[in-house]
Amino acid sequence: GTSDRDEHAVYKYEKLEQKSIKTCGLINNTWEADSNDPINDIFKSSNNPEYKKYDEDVQTVRQRVFGIVNYINTVYKAINTYVALTGLEIWTDGDKCLLSRAAGFTLDSFSKWRLSDLLKRKRNDNAQLITGYDFEGTTIGLAFLKSICSDIYSAGIIQDHNRNEIAVAATMAHEMGHNLGMSHDTKACTCNDQVCIMTDTVSSIIPKKFSSCSLQSFEKYMLSDMPKCLTNIPDISSIIAPPSCGNGFLERGEECDCGTPEECTNHCCNPETCKLTAGSTCAHGECCENCQYKKPGAICRAVKHDCDLAEMCTGFSANCPADRFRVNGYPCNYGEGYCYMGNCPTRENQCKAAFGPQATDAAASCYRMNEKGVYYGYCRKEKGSHVPCKKKDKMCGKLFCSGGTEMPRDMSLVTFESCKASFPRNGEADAGMVLDGTKCGNGMVCSNGECVYAEDVFRSTNCSAKCTGHAVCDHNLQCQCEEGWAPPTCDSSSAVTSFAIVAGVLVVLAVTATAAVLLIRFRVFKKR
Repeated sequence: GTSDRDEHAVYKYEKLEQKSIKTCGLINNTWEADSNDPINDIFKSSNNPEYKKYDEDVQTVRQRVFGIVNYINTVYKAINTYVALTGLEIWTDGDKCLLSRAAGFTLDSFSKWRLSDLLKRKRNDNAQLITGYDFEGTTIGLAFLKSICSDIYSAGIIQDHNRNEIAVAATMAHEMGHNLGMSHDTKACTCNDQVCIMTDTVSSIIPKKFSSCSLQSFEKYMLSDMPKCLTNIPDISSIIAPPSCGNGFLERGEECDCGTPEECTNHCCNPETCKLTAGSTCAHGECCENCQYKKPGAICRAVKHDCDLAEMCTGFSANCPADRFRVNGYPCNYGEGYCYMGNCPTRENQCKAAFGPQATDAAASCYRMNEKGVYYGYCRKEKGSHVPCKKKDKMCGKLFCSGGTEMPRDMSLVTFESCKASFPRNGEADAGMVLDGTKCGNGMVCSNGECVYAEDVFRSTNCSAKCTGHAVCDHNLQCQCEEGWAPPTCDSSSAVTSFAIVAGVLVVLAVTATAAVLLIRFRVFKKR
């Protein structure tokens, strides 16, 4: 096979159908992601029949995929979402997972392959399979609903049903819409076109716009589920599709991109060339103001919580520095926890995340179940077996909660007395365990199912004493200036309060049905 290595639960299927001939299916998964602007990183795959369909010409398949992704971006631009193609696999020597004309079977098989194989090699927000198989019945596309960012369910499959790549692109845009929380349009849904993207049947008219219903569903999904993967900006060097000046996203070889000449309102950027205008040093970014870099020390990311540190502009970049956090082990949440990699993990907060804001940590007696070594009470797994907790470690195994919603998010439920816990479906990682870094005693934290001394894990004692001037240690044991003190020495007062570091889709295409797999990353952004 060939691939680009440069970087993209009760579920319900939804399928797309061709009018009188073919349709779309949807799989409804009430999958909910954990809690800024979205980018979708996609990995695409083409299967072996797809490859053979185009005379075993890899370049033909690649160019077809690039055209598909380009069209998808014109559609998703309307909802401020950028689709970055970060991987493409063309299965030239046979399919990598079991595929058939049964669309449901193929989607299940492909999504499991993504979990067990693809994600271990290539990170992506979403994967789409384009296949040369002619699905049974009227189905030409199938995807899971509300599943973006899920390791197993963020996927879709598309039959290459038309020589016109734009028609296939519209089908992929539709299936990705399901992943992003959009259901099929009803008669009450309208758009300024003859047909809308999320209609449940395909006709000779290629849709270009989302309906009012789709826009509402997308907004509701983004606000309620807050899928985290969409806030991660893919590295420009990871995008394999050719740059497209005017799409509003900065790509390789561009100094700026403010959209088309008709859309651009940024006088720092030339929309025709995607180059900076004369005299400009920047056009976009938190540290860019009036086409120039902000002065060193300007805060570009304020403190958000107990375990956060503010970031400031450097004076030589338009981008805000990477997010930095309090040193691991710093007390947080009024002494209920210790900072760990930018979070303040407590069992109480973990219960609220799983069962809603009314949930609380269960009584200590519930945690005795962790000494049994069963799927709903254990400390860690070894070779598939549930290892019981030692008595001293019982608060670091399965998480037990009380109150809140009846069912946990994206998990199955087990209850006894006033205790309840969750366990995973379909072999996914068990998210119902007490998190590493959670306080389990005075000066003690959980680590790999054991309650151990925090210093043995964090090794951060007296770290700040090694920093010069008014600086403190961060989570990477590097020094940062405290607010009000200027880098690089942190010993002179600054007029600007800040911190600064001063020291040390994948696409799968099926075509022999040969196939192509697309790796995708999404970015949702605010209009500039």
